Amino acid sequence: MSILQAFKKDTSQKIEYKKNQLVELEKKKEILKKDKEKFLKLYITFYVKKLYSKDSSEFFKNPDYLTFLNEEERFKFIEKALIRKILSIEKEENTITFAYNKILKNIEKEKAKVQKAQKVYAVNPLDGKPIELGNHILKTKGPLSILAPIAGIIKGIGYKQNNIHIVIENEQCKATILGLDEVIVNVGDKVLRNQIIGNVKGEKNLSFSVKCEKPVS
Repeated sequence: MSILQAFKKDTSQKIEYKKNQLVELEKKKEILKKDKEKFLKLYITFYVKKLYSKDSSEFFKNPDYLTFLNEEERFKFIEKALIRKILSIEKEENTITFAYNKILKNIEKEKAKVQKAQKVYAVNPLDGKPIELGNHILKTKGPLSILAPIAGIIKGIGYKQNNIHIVIENEQCKATILGLDEVIVNVGDKVLRNQIIGNVKGEKNLSFSVKCEKPVS
């Protein structure tokens, strides 16, 4: 399995997990919807139609309390209790909606990562995992092998202040790594992505950049 395939598989698993979270939230939303409808009907029955029934007291924790209230007090008590319950449900609905939308955005971000990896793709020279294009400072703890971030040809190897820099190019991209202690390739060599090209012996900061002019297939 290639790095890209592994990356896509890992991302697909993350997306599937998030989709399962959405399903659970949808179930909770449906339960809340039914509860809200139930209490709205009660509100209409008690407050609007002014119809009170002892059978309805099952919805309250202390139904006997209602028997000590006069009719007007009962209506006010029930009205306030129902309003509090409805507002509580609406608050929970809003919380679930917020979480639902957040997960949807995360799913879109994961999908975008896959699309981006398919269009322009390079790997971290330290661990071979996908990395964004641009400039990076990578902290190393040697001894550690350094990998080719892209496939291509070794276009240059330079030595400066005990740091070796190496340049790799292909038709679309150019990668530069500065800070190696040793290289095991020569100028003109063809290298594959993730091929070992050198190493660092101790802890240091590795300067790394990769730029692409057009998408990599």
